[in-house]
Amino acid sequence: MFVERYSHKGGVIITKRQEVYLFCKDLWKDLIDKDNGYMYEKHDEEVLTRASNKFTLSKEEVNSIFQEPATLEAKISVSEMNQNKI
Repeated sequence: MFVERYSHKGGVIITKRQEVYLFCKDLWKDLIDKDNGYMYEKHDEEVLTRASNKFTLSKEEVNSIFQEPATLEAKISVSEMNQNKI
């Protein structure tokens, strides 16, 4: 069971879900930059494992938390691209 909590990060209060999401997003970016490209078989496992350990969550919970805003971001990007065509 996922229990929400809040933390203070850089003068802003964020939820644990946001903290998990930002951790994963930053780590994926760092790994992609380091390896000069995205390697799902390497990067996904490392990000999910490290986030799972850091936040004491299962990899499935971490993935689910990350996918929620990532899916929303993708929908917003598509919507913005469609609006720009008009």
